[in-house]
Amino acid sequence: MNTQQNQKSNSNDIYLEEYKALRDEILLRAREKNRTINHVILLISALIVAIWQIPGRIEPERTYIIFLLIVPLISFMLALIYCWHDLMIASIGGYINQLLRPKLAELYGKEDILGWERYLQKCRQSFSWKTMSFLNRVILVLPIPISTISLLVLMEPFFLSSIKITLLIFNFLMFVCILIIFLLIDRKYLKIKQ
Repeated sequence: MNTQQNQKSNSNDIYLEEYKALRDEILLRAREKNRTINHVILLISALIVAIWQIPGRIEPERTYIIFLLIVPLISFMLALIYCWHDLMIASIGGYINQLLRPKLAELYGKEDILGWERYLQKCRQSFSWKTMSFLNRVILVLPIPISTISLLVLMEPFFLSSIKITLLIFNFLMFVCILIIFLLIDRKYLKIKQ
């Protein structure tokens, strides 16, 4: 009997330590997602300042080509980082909810263990949660179309038209790629709920 209680206590400690480690990783990844959003906001600010300030001071073609080539790539990379953290948070939450919670529920003989994960699932269905998630995603991809439109508007019509078309296609592909990744992450969250 004493051995069985020791096993139960050891299992309990292991599961709780695993839960704490996973929650810490979720918090770390959530902070990194917030930092990514902050970097994108800085990038958008730099883009706006450049659009308004540079034309009168520097030769526009070179400056805009260099700047507007870099902005979509940086935005794309930041969006990928954000998506990676979001996907990992979804995976960790799914692991906690679908694998760890049932083990603890079996160990204690209760179903209402780790209610936070269930509560978060309900919160994700709320209008405010969905709105903030949508706004974060808009902020992430916003620099790509802004820089593309700026590039097309500010350059002379005949100036390197094949480069303009190539950039437009490349930026469009980056934009679509990020949207597809967002949809894949949403599917991952839906699988977790089941």
